[in-house]
Amino acid sequence: SPTELLQKLNLDRSLPTLFLQECVSMYVPITAYKNLLQSLSTCADDVSIACYEPILGNAANTSDPFGRMMEQNLTQAGVAQPESCLLKTRSLKDQLDKLISCGFQRAVGCDMWN
Repeated sequence: SPTELLQKLNLDRSLPTLFLQECVSMYVPITAYKNLLQSLSTCADDVSIACYEPILGNAANTSDPFGRMMEQNLTQAGVAQPESCLLKTRSLKDQLDKLISCGFQRAVGCDMWN
């Protein structure tokens, strides 16, 4: 489990801890990723996470050609499964809500368009 793996690292809970991730969650089923986030949110007294993840927008009418092509290519390649974070967290609000629901006290974010 993520909690057991973090315990093996012997992190000093009293030190501020920052986790960085870039395009990590998009390949992972949302349930597994939420389990990881819940473990990260409690592994230290002062923990932060910086995420850089794709935001595809509404599947029916996304205005981002790059996002549409990414989704199409990853789906055709079998990488983007129906339960993957890429397809389950399609908006910035979805991304922020996911962090809050997993125990982070505050979540702020922006996209490349606004």
